[in-house]
Parts: sequence; structure tokens; C-alpha cells
Amino acid sequence: MTAPAKYTLNQIDLGALIAGVVAVIFSFFPSFIRAKETEELVGKYKDVEHLSNAWFSYATWGMILVILATVVVALIAFAPHALPTTIPWRPIAAVSGILGAVLLIIRAFTLHQHEKIQGVVDLKIGLGWSGWITVIAAILVAVLVSLGVARTTKKV
Repeated sequence: MTAPAKYTLNQIDLGALIAGVVAVIFSFFPSFIRAKETEELVGKYKDVEHLSNAWFSYATWGMILVILATVVVALIAFAPHALPTTIPWRPIAAVSGILGAVLLIIRAFTLHQHEKIQGVVDLKIGLGWSGWITVIAAILVAVLVSLGVARTTKKV
């Protein structure tokens, strides 16, 4: 009787999986986008803060693509026999991860600057703490999946 073969997980794939899970978890926190307004009400100033998660506008498509890249890497790592061998899955995951990260970055830096709202003295819009974690984790997914493609590409 032979001993079962030891299974080792590629470190690049493991890093991409961890980064993908972190990106998905932190995308649900309501601090992806943080808008802080200072309103003037009868001579008094009041700070109002509006929070939003990453699941709005085209950041939703970015998150879906990051999830797709993470799922493809998980299937390659844990169930490679379940995927057809004629399709280049790693490049598909890389393109998906890169496009998802780019969409999140674009959404983070093209937040709507509201017109002058009556009574609003100051309006600051930017990424919150979970927004930065989500964007950095999505960039890590894109980089690590791309490194996985470069590592497994065979020269002809």
C-alpha cells in the first residue's frame, strides 16, 4: 500500500486567496467611502458623516471581478481536475483581478464632488479605513495572480 501524495499549496496562490478573502470581507464594511459635511444651522456648525460600502456604482463590478479571480485561483489550487484543461484559467483570473482592482481604484478616486449644497460649508469625500484595505487587497490579488501566471507560463 502506498502512502497518499502530499499536497502543498503554492505560496503565491495562498497569498492571492487570503488577499481575495480580505478584500471581500472589508468591502461590506460601511466605511469604503466617507463623506463628511459641515453644515451651518442657525449660526451653529454641525458635522454630518455619510458612510458607504464598496457595493455601489461600478465598484460593484470591480468586487465581482476580484471575487471571480479569487474563485478561479481557489479552483486551480484545490480542484484542478474540475476545470477544463483547454481553457487558460490563470490568465483569465489575472485579467479579472487586474480589471477588478482598476475599477476599484477608479471608483475610489472619482468620487462625485457634489455641487454647492445650501447650508453646507465644507464637504470632504474620500476613502475610509475599510476602503483602503479593500483597494490594497484587490491590488494584491491582481499582482499575485499575475505572478502566478508568470510562474506557470512555459516557454515554447
